Amino acid sequence: MFFTEESVGLEVLGEIKVTATTQNTPLIEVKKSAAHAVIRLGGNGLMAYQYTQKADNPIKDAFLFKWDSERITVTGLAVRFDHDPREEKSA
Repeated sequence: MFFTEESVGLEVLGEIKVTATTQNTPLIEVKKSAAHAVIRLGGNGLMAYQYTQKADNPIKDAFLFKWDSERITVTGLAVRFDHDPREEKSA
């Protein structure tokens, strides 16, 4: 599975948006979920990859009692590479 922040000019199979199930989920676990979503669409790469960490409910932060409520979200566009894109960089 290849993740790239760049747009690589391939046909887009679909948009991916995966949000962590809990506030303490590591990024690698969210990326694994995103990879599974890409595979379900027939892809092997995620271009225009981004991740954010935002409060899951901003109303919670309006009260005096505060608690962590951030969750990681991974987004991108599922694509299918015909070859290993790392080979182009090493040539």
